[in-house]
Amino acid sequence: TIWVRGGTYQGAFAVKVAGKEGSPVTIRAVPGERATVDCRLPAGGKGFPQLVVEGAWTVLWGLEVLCSNPTRRTDTKGSWPADQQRGGVTGNGSNAKYINMVVHDCECGFGFWSNGEGGEIYGCVIYNNGWVGPDRGHGHAIYTQNLKGTKRLVDNIMFNQFSYGIHAYGS
Repeated sequence: TIWVRGGTYQGAFAVKVAGKEGSPVTIRAVPGERATVDCRLPAGGKGFPQLVVEGAWTVLWGLEVLCSNPTRRTDTKGSWPADQQRGGVTGNGSNAKYINMVVHDCECGFGFWSNGEGGEIYGCVIYNNGWVGPDRGHGHAIYTQNLKGTKRLVDNIMFNQFSYGIHAYGS
């Protein structure tokens, strides 16, 4: 278990540690402390701010993920405006789990993709994700795709996205 102290951690992060079946690596907020990942690049920062989970058999538990970017979330320039890079959680690791997290005010709450086999999003509160483009609302609570295994989405509370709560595809 990797314990994350309370505080706000700003920028883009990649979780590359990996466990194995029966022995996952858990990244968890210290009990009683609020550990927040702010997917907002510092002034002058480059790249796309997000929390990317690449390691297999990894568990993220009790973290808050948000984007504190004050840029207004409406845009008339196109479907993917550069000033709306608000990050979120991108799950690429096989059998990764996301437990009791709070994810809000991001581009997309969770991107839970087929290159990560299996996995679970459980007990999370996901809200206010996305933006309004000239064509429609964009941004989901959970945007997922699956190829092998089973992805479990269980007991989550999702509300007030700019597009769908869950948008899922089989591959």
